[in-house]
Amino acid sequence: ALKKKNAYKAWIRQASRFIKSLDCLHLVTLGSEGATAFPNYVNNNVQSDHEDVDFVTLHVWPQNYLWYNPMTDRDVGQAFSQSKAYIEAALNASAGMDKPLVIEEFGIARDLGSHSTATSTNLRDTYFKQMCTFLASTKPQTSGLNFWSW
Repeated sequence: ALKKKNAYKAWIRQASRFIKSLDCLHLVTLGSEGATAFPNYVNNNVQSDHEDVDFVTLHVWPQNYLWYNPMTDRDVGQAFSQSKAYIEAALNASAGMDKPLVIEEFGIARDLGSHSTATSTNLRDTYFKQMCTFLASTKPQTSGLNFWSW
């Protein structure tokens, strides 16, 4: 959990300014996961954390956030609904700062949580399609996305 918020924000400001003093032609961002499903624990704030950088980042991990359990869930409806609401909150924050949003990481496991390449990816494929379709509809505010899987 982030306990020293002021020190964290000061470091972001300093690091961003330093990087830009060396190279003003490249964008700077945090790689922040965002508020996660546990905002009181992580103590991140999408808007205030991204004040001194060029674009907003977000990670979306339904399993880590307890929105999806590959061992018991047989559809990804709840995972997608909660992911969408989480992203919409970040979109509102980034629009308020007039900065684009990049979904740096999102994903879920193979069916039944298996790591075997022989295991199907039907639920993950459905989730990825839902996410990509939704994120494409948020252009130009959402400027990029990267899926992540194992």
